[in-house]
Amino acid sequence: MYFVTFRLMNGALSAPERRLVLDHVRFGDGRFYDLFAAVVLPDHVHLPLQPHSGVAAQRILGRYQRSVSALSPLPVARRGPLWQDEWCDRIVRDADELDEKLHYMLNNPLKLGLVDDPWAVRWLVRAG
Repeated sequence: MYFVTFRLMNGALSAPERRLVLDHVRFGDGRFYDLFAAVVLPDHVHLPLQPHSGVAAQRILGRYQRSVSALSPLPVARRGPLWQDEWCDRIVRDADELDEKLHYMLNNPLKLGLVDDPWAVRWLVRAG
C-alpha cells in the first residue's frame, strides 16, 4: 500500500474543482487500485491506495494527473498542467502506520482552517 501526496502547480482549487478531483479519484477505485481514503484540499491531495496487481503506482498517478488536467468542467484558466510533476509516495508498512496516515488526513483540513470539526469532512474510507 502507498500513501500518496501530490500538489497543485499553483493557486488553489475551488470547492467544485475539488469535488471533480475527488470524483475522478473515486472512479479509479476498484479499476486500477483500492482506495482506502481520499482528502482533496485546495492545493494538495492525499491518497492511501493499494495498486492492483501489475499496476505501478507511478502509472496510476501519471495517468490520473494527465486526465484530471483535461477535465472539461474545469475553467479555461485551469486547463493544462494542474499538478506538480513530482509527488510523494511512501510505502505503508503496517496497520499502525495506516492509522497514523488516516488521522493525519482527517486533521489536515482542520489545521488548514477549512473545517471546525474534522469529522464533518466527507471522505471515503474502506474498512480493512
